[in-house]
Amino acid sequence: MRAFACSRRQRRSLRCIARLMPLLALASVSIIPGAAFAQYDAAQEAATARLGSAIRAAARLDVSRPTATQLHGLAVLVVPHDASLADLHAADPRDIERGPRGIWTVRRTVVVTRGAQLTIAAPAVRQLRLLSSPRRYATIAAYGADLRFVGAPGRALVVTSWDPTRDRPDRTIADGRSSVSSIDGGRLDARMTTFESLGFYQGVVSGVAVVSDYRQPRGTGDMVESTFRNNYFGAYSYNAVGMRWLHDRFLNNKVYGLDPHDNSDHFLVAHDYAAGNGVHGIIFSRFCDDNVIVDNVSAHNGWHGIVLDDGKAADGPSRDNVVTGNRLIGNRLVGISLDGSGGNLVSRNTITGGQVGIRVYGPSRGDTLADNHIARATAFGIFLIAPTTGTRVLGNDIENLPTGIRVERAVSSWVVDNTIAGMRAHGIFVEPSPEASSGSFLDNELSGRGSSPLLVARVPGARIRIAAGPTRWRYPLFHRVGHALSSVIGPGIWLLLAAAVIGGGALARLLIRRRRPTERLSPTTSRAPLLHRVDRAASSVIGTGIWLLVATAVIGALARLLIRRRRPRALASDT
Repeated sequence: MRAFACSRRQRRSLRCIARLMPLLALASVSIIPGAAFAQYDAAQEAATARLGSAIRAAARLDVSRPTATQLHGLAVLVVPHDASLADLHAADPRDIERGPRGIWTVRRTVVVTRGAQLTIAAPAVRQLRLLSSPRRYATIAAYGADLRFVGAPGRALVVTSWDPTRDRPDRTIADGRSSVSSIDGGRLDARMTTFESLGFYQGVVSGVAVVSDYRQPRGTGDMVESTFRNNYFGAYSYNAVGMRWLHDRFLNNKVYGLDPHDNSDHFLVAHDYAAGNGVHGIIFSRFCDDNVIVDNVSAHNGWHGIVLDDGKAADGPSRDNVVTGNRLIGNRLVGISLDGSGGNLVSRNTITGGQVGIRVYGPSRGDTLADNHIARATAFGIFLIAPTTGTRVLGNDIENLPTGIRVERAVSSWVVDNTIAGMRAHGIFVEPSPEASSGSFLDNELSGRGSSPLLVARVPGARIRIAAGPTRWRYPLFHRVGHALSSVIGPGIWLLLAAAVIGGGALARLLIRRRRPTERLSPTTSRAPLLHRVDRAASSVIGTGIWLLVATAVIGALARLLIRRRRPRALASDT
């Protein structure tokens, strides 16, 4: 078989492409967080708009008791005062059906209005089935009102879509699916409740949602010991404030586990578990400020574990959030990602697996990454990417991965007092910005093996401050041999000596061939010289003389590549 032939420049380009492919893939799925799922769908948009119009029309009706009606082509039950399912059954027994063993079925969209509260609670209700068939689906919504779901200890209340033709939860989202929502200043509370197989598109129909227009009062609520699984979005908020998500589970949802969106502020997300979601486990996106995300587990999600970002248009930085004490396990791309956000504190998190432990990119400003433990990522422990500025990376413990900290033209970074151990390529790899100071890299403890403990790419005009910390580094064998020989006999001279040895071997071969004894007719017990025997064996396989040319070319090329390998720049106090 003939090997693929290419020039030196082509080989170099191929190697670069091979090295960059994982990073290009990482960037391509991260720059547009919604690219994989949120394409505009005219039919879904129309269905969402029709439901929203029906809900708002219901809120404008002047009724004094639960009233069944048709609004915008949808069958709606309007609830203007506090009620339970039993009250709704009394008003509309055909569409609000009480079944055996606490199983209830709702066949009509229910809209709670005028500050009323609908309470659905165990033990009277064990399972609430919302009709969801190819032809129509039922939704529960509160407009400026409250929804309250209460399960029992050891026996959660279940709220689910239900396809009667298949006698199971609805698993098809293309034709619409049931959902639960609180709209325009409403409140949604749930305790010990499981919401499953709900939602089909973004926003109010995403699954379980608390949504308010910017011109309306902000929604709120508490979700405690509840589960959100197999929904489109596990749970979603928009323009909400002060919500608490405590001891909840977000499992196997199609897109996100928990997605607080625009202007969702002052949330407490604590002791939750988000796993197996299609994109991110937990994401705060666009103008989400002053939230605390603490002591959660986000594991094995399709993209990232926890995200703070500025939205698709990169116009809404999420600021002054605290992400602390969380465990990020085996998320496919990034453990914690900060995109275009500022003033956030990411501390004391434990991150294992994925491609990158913590990534800061986009126009992020002044984030702090401190005292995190990061291990077994496949690319970088911490990755700072321009135009990020002013990131402080302090006291992190990074171990057992290729490169501990990678800085790509980010400016004014402060990388200090980190412990980076067990690296296989670089401890710290910096590509400085040519336009501004890349920052300070001080007192970092580096250990491992590979090309260099600290590599600073040569960029004209770059400014960077470096002060060495304790370093224990094992270079590749040939790197060490070259360094040792160069320190004794001068840089490059040892390669000339090696070439002389090779040339001497070639000369010896020629002399041996010139004085080769005539073959005897009778057997002999004498042994030919070793070089003669090697020459004869090799020549019999690949041709006379060619083996020496091949050996010389291979040794010379290997030595040249090793010499051309970029050596780490000497650590200095100020460069």
